[in-house]
Amino acid sequence: MKAVKVNEYSKLNKNGKMQTNYVYKVTGTEQELADFQGTLSAKSIAKEDGDNGVKAGDHLWFTSSFEGESIDNLVITKANRVAVDRSEERKVLSIASRMGKAGDSIIQNYVDKQLRKATVETSVAKVTVPAGDIDNLNLD
Repeated sequence: MKAVKVNEYSKLNKNGKMQTNYVYKVTGTEQELADFQGTLSAKSIAKEDGDNGVKAGDHLWFTSSFEGESIDNLVITKANRVAVDRSEERKVLSIASRMGKAGDSIIQNYVDKQLRKATVETSVAKVTVPAGDIDNLNLD
């Protein structure tokens, strides 16, 4: 499963402390999404379209941990909770720790990648109008 951050908000938690929560839109196969809905994690199905890219029926995951702008691999743990697969992160940290000071840039590059917003590629058709035809266009 994959996920993209679509919202964040702050509210008081059960201990009375202000807490920031992050909302991720989850995508995957039908079976993955069915398994996701069966977990004990905070989740929901969007009831209506939102202005943040969420459509009615999208699967949403709520967490108090910022997991990056996009997540390449969500997993369901043995405790039946949704979590981010940290195997790549552990590998990066292991390699960087062996490199001493030089490893700092590896870690920085990894963190920068996590903070980069997911982009959706769009194609825009270029329309050209001959100069003489511009005056004839009704733009009102």
